Amino acid sequence: MPPVTSSSVHFTVLVAPCIGPILGAILTLSSTSGGMLDGIWLLSIYSAGLGVPFLLAALFTDAIAKCDGEALHALISEASEARSQWRMITRDENARL
Repeated sequence: MPPVTSSSVHFTVLVAPCIGPILGAILTLSSTSGGMLDGIWLLSIYSAGLGVPFLLAALFTDAIAKCDGEALHALISEASEARSQWRMITRDENARL
């Protein structure tokens, strides 16, 4: 069995609680709102949203492993900055509503 890393623990703690309520909402919406095609469309988008990050991580695992610590740290800080900016944008949009 592979060792448990801090990144796998973070993933479990941060992502797992979000899956159930969102999936429940999609299933409820698809069962009450329309036909079977609406449900297929919603679940396809949901599945792609879950699967694409894993596929990208698998594709770039070698490149990430070859990065030195400074490059990886710079990438993480850029992603963090982008996330912060996105939160500010969405917060401003919600304030206008």
